[in-house]
Formats: sequence, structure tokens, C-alpha cells
Amino acid sequence: MKYKLVIQDTVKADISEAMRYYNSKRSGLGKRFLADFRNKSKLVRSNPEMYAIRYKDVRMALLKSFPYLIHFQLNKAAKTIDILAVFYGGEDPKKWMA
Repeated sequence: MKYKLVIQDTVKADISEAMRYYNSKRSGLGKRFLADFRNKSKLVRSNPEMYAIRYKDVRMALLKSFPYLIHFQLNKAAKTIDILAVFYGGEDPKKWMA
């Protein structure tokens, strides 16, 4: 079953910030980051339970080519996947939980 992705504006801003960062390093790298995010999002949508719960009820999916994690919650009743954050894997998850 495919779930509907729910992406908050703050998460969209984080993705845009990462794209700007990668584009500042090399032209076009931001587009590759976005493509990697979209590809991983498709996998998460089609099989969210393949990702283990890491803390509380939050699961994480690592992007294939970039050191970023998608933090998400599965809401079976609403048939949604709520993306809570997308950020560099070395950052403390408490950053966005505050």
C-alpha cells in the first residue's frame, strides 16, 4: 500500500537549504540532492515499515548519495507518512524536536 506523504513547510525549507548548500559546492549538485530525496521518498511511501523505529515512533531513512536522513512517522489510520525533518546525519535529532 502506498501512503500519502505529508511534508511540512519547515521541512521544505530544510530541503531548499541543503540544495543551496550543495549548489554552492558544485553547480547542479542541489538537483542531484533533490532527486535523491525524491527517490528515497518513493521507497518510504511504498514500504515505510522496512525502516526501523529509531526513537519514540520516528523512523529514519538515509539518502543514497548524501549524508542526510529523512525522519518520519507512519500514520496507518490516516494512511499518511508525516515527514518531520530532513537534515544532515551528524546533527542531533533534538534540534528539530525542540
